[in-house]
Amino acid sequence: MTDEDPDGEFELGSDIRTTLENAVPDDISPHRLDRLHDIATGFVDRSTETAVYHHAIDGAYDLFDVRYVVIVISREDTWTTVTSTHPDLDAQVGQHPIICAAVETAMDRNETVVVDDLEAATDGLVPLDCALSTPIDDTTTLQLVRDGDGFDEVDVQLAKLLGWVAGSRLEQLSLRDEVETMADHLTSFTDFQGEVLEQTTHDLRTPLTSVIGYVELLVNEDVGPLTDEQRAVARVVRRKATDLDAAIEALTSSFDTGLTNVRAGRSTVPSGDSVAVSDAVDGPFVFLSIDDELGTFLAAQLEGLDYDVTVADDREAAREALRRTPSLTLLVDLFVTGDEPDGNSSGTVENGVTVAERIGREAGTEETTISMVSFLRDEPEGLVQLGVSAYVPERPGAIVEAVEQVLGVDESEHLRVLVFDATASEEPIGGLPPSWEVTAVDQLESVQTASKTGSYDLALVRASDLTGRELEIVRTLRQRQRGRRLPVVLVDSGSASADSQYTLGGKLFIQRPPSVSDLASMLVSSPTDDDGR
Repeated sequence: MTDEDPDGEFELGSDIRTTLENAVPDDISPHRLDRLHDIATGFVDRSTETAVYHHAIDGAYDLFDVRYVVIVISREDTWTTVTSTHPDLDAQVGQHPIICAAVETAMDRNETVVVDDLEAATDGLVPLDCALSTPIDDTTTLQLVRDGDGFDEVDVQLAKLLGWVAGSRLEQLSLRDEVETMADHLTSFTDFQGEVLEQTTHDLRTPLTSVIGYVELLVNEDVGPLTDEQRAVARVVRRKATDLDAAIEALTSSFDTGLTNVRAGRSTVPSGDSVAVSDAVDGPFVFLSIDDELGTFLAAQLEGLDYDVTVADDREAAREALRRTPSLTLLVDLFVTGDEPDGNSSGTVENGVTVAERIGREAGTEETTISMVSFLRDEPEGLVQLGVSAYVPERPGAIVEAVEQVLGVDESEHLRVLVFDATASEEPIGGLPPSWEVTAVDQLESVQTASKTGSYDLALVRASDLTGRELEIVRTLRQRQRGRRLPVVLVDSGSASADSQYTLGGKLFIQRPPSVSDLASMLVSSPTDDDGR
């Protein structure tokens, strides 16, 4: 006789006991149900195909009164038999697979069958009374052979469940092997991509460096005078070549970060489009800087890329420039400060973000795009360096998001974080991931000592306003220590905004002075918030 598979589906990892209780007849004894549950959960510890087969055989001996148990595997018209490891020596004699017309038909249909009068069905090979054959998967069946009474409905249902559980575990192991193989292939392919990218960028940048150098000679008329039309063409070539150089740098940095995450088993990649350099901000700028010399230097770099830049030395000049050309981009250094206007006596000092937003409102130009930069002069060399890598309000989610963009790691990554609190608050920054190892300091001397003696991944500076002291803290943290510079995220405890954040530079700008190409690619630091503006 044959039995259709019962409705329902069994999966390892689900509530096994409930599944078993729903699948077996009501008159099953509690003891047999307990044994079935123990056998089912035991499959989880079997990590090979052979171990699963032997566990199924041993489990069948516990559940049923049988003479012997075998597993029959049909592969390419050949039969393979896995025999019992049961300690009863008599039960191991003559453990023949049951191969007859009824069993072969049931195997083709993936059904369970009970065969009576085995001696007749097997032409005298198995002189016993009956056998039960139930599928484990499409090619494998579990067979129980006994003397005496046949198998009742409870036996059939228990055998089916035992076969299903064994088949589920085999499927899991097969999927695990497939995943491991795919992971190996992915790693190999990623390594290959890295090698191709490295060779390609080298082949591109070698002639590109020469192109930029020769175009510079043309633009500067070092090889002879140019007409206005020739000079304009040369400047366009220089601009596009520089944009391409920046795009290559951003692409390689982004790929290196992703490759590091893949090799470390992390799925996180830096958010944002870090390679869309030439799509940054293309148009005239008003540049408001804390340092006339630094502002002029950076403006000259932008002008060298044929950006139209107006350097404003105060808020009024910036406001008037925006009124004249409402579509301008207002580029503001984060450490620009200004007293609160309108005769307010609270003594509140605005930082670059609030100064820029106020200028935009006062100019009445909704079209104005605000971008932030943060540069400082390195000491004692005087090189222009990135200041802070991100500016965020004091909100745990914003801090984690900024660190993800700057370092390319998620909140589960173990980071050693140096926290400087410039607010004299007794409360620590709350909600930081537990995987971050935090060291808190509140004195500038402590910063110098900690940065020299500790190997940190990141610094957080908590501030309520941006004064000269905060700038000096950032400058100290950014000094080269142990061959590297520490990325700094500025956390504004006094920010009125709960959502906005500016990412001022990623991994490209942490370790070295920004180049002209970096400056172009950095003009993407518009604020983002939960509404996606």
